[in-house]
Amino acid sequence: MIKKVFTFCHVFLILSCFEAVSQDGSLDPNFVPNGPLTVRAIQRLNNGQVVLTYSSGIGGGIRLLNSDGSETNVQFETPPQQTEYSGNHIKDIIQLLNGKLLFINSAASKKLCLYNLDGSLDSEFQTNIGTGANLNIRKGLLDADGKIVLIGDFTTFNDIPKSNIVRLNPNGTIDETFVTTVSNSTIKDIVHNENGGYFIGGVINGVNGQYNYTNTVKLTQFGEVDTTFRCYEGGFNQIAMTPDGKLIGLQGAETGSGAPKIINRYNIDGTEDITLGGYEGNNVVDIHVQADGKIIFTGGFSLYRKFGTTDETPVNGIFRILPDGTFDTTFDPGSGPDYSIAFSQHCSDGSIMLGGSFENFDSQPRVRGARLINSGIPSEIISTGIEHSISESTVKVFPNPFDKSIKISDTTEKKELILKVFSIIGHEVYHGNLMPFEEKTIPTEDWPQGLYLVSLIEKSGQLLKNQLITK
Repeated sequence: MIKKVFTFCHVFLILSCFEAVSQDGSLDPNFVPNGPLTVRAIQRLNNGQVVLTYSSGIGGGIRLLNSDGSETNVQFETPPQQTEYSGNHIKDIIQLLNGKLLFINSAASKKLCLYNLDGSLDSEFQTNIGTGANLNIRKGLLDADGKIVLIGDFTTFNDIPKSNIVRLNPNGTIDETFVTTVSNSTIKDIVHNENGGYFIGGVINGVNGQYNYTNTVKLTQFGEVDTTFRCYEGGFNQIAMTPDGKLIGLQGAETGSGAPKIINRYNIDGTEDITLGGYEGNNVVDIHVQADGKIIFTGGFSLYRKFGTTDETPVNGIFRILPDGTFDTTFDPGSGPDYSIAFSQHCSDGSIMLGGSFENFDSQPRVRGARLINSGIPSEIISTGIEHSISESTVKVFPNPFDKSIKISDTTEKKELILKVFSIIGHEVYHGNLMPFEEKTIPTEDWPQGLYLVSLIEKSGQLLKNQLITK
């Protein structure tokens, strides 16, 4: 069962480096890959390595890179067939809580392949999924308890009727506690909501035998319809959730006809809150919402316009807006990619991974893959508590929950660390230093109740650790 957000407290170690003074959106000089063909999916892993999938008209594969983009010697066992045609390529990558890698959708009959980090297939998982999905899987979503929600065009999973959506246990068996069934529908995107459930968006005509829900539906953690939310806006290709539980929906055709595509935000009950703006060009690949409410868009477009104004800003491949829809000039990707972005990931350290057909980014060589420096952590870390841990940290933050103070200690001899604490909406409430072997006490009596993020940063700018705590 997924518990409510304030019960989560996960610790993770961040291993990627970036310059603290670099501007958000700028190219990370410490990641220089030489990607093959068209990169279809790219993912930064918990240990700092990067996995990417690629395809062409005649084939494709999987590569595991070091954190700097150099090749590892890992070979993936019988990788799934991939080509450019008919969508026969891997469309999504999920790293499970145990560190294993799940590749989603390809010409392989099961549509799912789970690998260990040494490149070997997980035989138990592959056996448990049986025949897998009979048609394409569009996207996967990892829950905080390790379960996996899949959406797509399939009508059965392991020969059991499962229309467009199914939830799996971590071992690959079907989770029968998840009751959602849809009919006459196309689910195009899924995100977590603030209660441990889900938003699903697309063209949705029927859910659980009820036909009064259209296009965007809020589900509980067990897949029941949450009737407190009613949103009848249609045709969302991508959706995202803000830190305060509101929904962002992106309307418009996936390929441009010249008409602007509209970006709306909806209140927690589904009523329209604000039209943020619109863009011109082709499809948006993804929407990434930061914990401070800023929103990053990746894809193919040429212009952004804040709604209700004549303010037009040329954009190329990636841009960021403020919570009110204003174009964010503090996020600067320079000239952007010289060709299309096909996939993006907002990493737990804030950085942005990009994959596609480009050979240069901001006029610098980056063949099919790039990493951008960015200081804003994903909203989902705050809103759902989903974080990944692969090693123990010697820095301890306690008690949790806390009341009048928190204590932070380092039990090994490290360099002096910068210590920052942020509220759930991104306000910095404390800034100081942590010395080796020191136990620091921070008074918190004046802090309002809520969720906070403690960040430990090395002097070089490397983010060492984040921990969620609650009052």
